Amino acid sequence: MKILEDFHLRHGAVLAGRVVQSPMVTRGSTEEGFVTEENIAYYDARSKVAAAIITEASSVSEHGLAFPNGLSFASDEHIEGLTKLAKAIKQNGAKAIAQLHHGGRESRVTLEREGTTYAPSQVNFSFLDHEPTEMTEEQIQSVIIEFGEATRRAIESGFDGVEIHGANHYLLQQFFSAFSNRREDDWGGSLEKRMAFPLAVVAEVKRVIVEANAPADFILGYRISPEEIHGDNIGYSFRESLKLAKELSKYELDYLHISLRGGYASTPIDESEQTSLAELFKEAIGPETALITVSEVFDLNSAEDALNYGDLVAIARAALIEPEFLEKIRQGKAEQIAQAISPQRMPIVKWPNGLIEWLTGENTLPDVPGIETIKK
Repeated sequence: MKILEDFHLRHGAVLAGRVVQSPMVTRGSTEEGFVTEENIAYYDARSKVAAAIITEASSVSEHGLAFPNGLSFASDEHIEGLTKLAKAIKQNGAKAIAQLHHGGRESRVTLEREGTTYAPSQVNFSFLDHEPTEMTEEQIQSVIIEFGEATRRAIESGFDGVEIHGANHYLLQQFFSAFSNRREDDWGGSLEKRMAFPLAVVAEVKRVIVEANAPADFILGYRISPEEIHGDNIGYSFRESLKLAKELSKYELDYLHISLRGGYASTPIDESEQTSLAELFKEAIGPETALITVSEVFDLNSAEDALNYGDLVAIARAALIEPEFLEKIRQGKAEQIAQAISPQRMPIVKWPNGLIEWLTGENTLPDVPGIETIKK
């Protein structure tokens, strides 16, 4: 069974299976981003869910906080708790990967605390209730360093790797997007200049991995949204992001993780291209960089089919519902994988209270199957 095969990443890390838990915000930390018992319980329950577990979007900066009670790698004071978290994730052989994140204009917590957010350009976006502050050269350089410092903390905390969050309209994507980035300096304008900030972050993270004496098999991944087209608002096409993917692959990533909401077989918005986005990106990055695809995987059959499009398959809502997703496949009990959340499953899934409130309240997330059964 392909889903259970070991998978060897570029720098030597071996995953005991081809399922990865996708990063999902849990809102289980303290207001300052410190690890809590809720965090530990949530990840402890999922230590057998996949061969690698990517943490929720974890802040690298106090100026880029997007989620209330979100996990943070922004100071050395966080290392003690992060060490416990990494240990919980790794206890049954899964690799622990920290997703490093800066919200940019989407940093709602920073807005509440500081009265502004920070972005490539000061633009009056119709979907925001404020104008973000355009980042200075000094601020840009500071954020690049913050990604490196967060990487050092991940290494010191015992994580097996980091994933740089360059997707879902957060800061790195904002720099790459022509809709968000209106700069006329070295950080904006041409496609090459719009690539400069994401590539600078990757370069800094790579530098720190070497200088901090990380294990030789330390994992480096990057998450990307393959296109940004919302009606007449065009940030970039898939053809442009394929060029970014090719540049990213020059930094010898272990993997590229494409963010999809329409299913792992999704094709570009441009209907003239019928090849799946996953296949297009796999061709762009080449054989040495693994491709993780995601979306609409809830059982063994869909997980196996997803491997026709990428090297590894990430599960998100399925991991919320079934904390032993991969373990049940290993045990030959795939038919017992839970397909929906229910009141009876709540003691098993160990969702933090903040996550329960979010998923059962007003949000723009895809519905978790069965979520209506636990709404008050």
